[in-house]
Amino acid sequence: YTGASAIFWSAIKNDKPPLIYEDGLQKRDLIHVHDLVRGKLILLDHPEADDQVFNLGTGQPSSILEVAETLIQL
Repeated sequence: YTGASAIFWSAIKNDKPPLIYEDGLQKRDLIHVHDLVRGKLILLDHPEADDQVFNLGTGQPSSILEVAETLIQL
């Protein structure tokens, strides 16, 4: 579901239903690109973070179906 929000939004803008595979209950931790960049910039200021691996996310999983339903309501 890479780019799901953009794909769903494109379908909705064209008066088509978003295409959801399976039951749509798959969960993903979605993060806004600005928040991701902010996190990476913070890490750049901390040398102790060099050579470390970080998973940046919100900690709040959302189902693909929830994402589609939210976009439909906009």
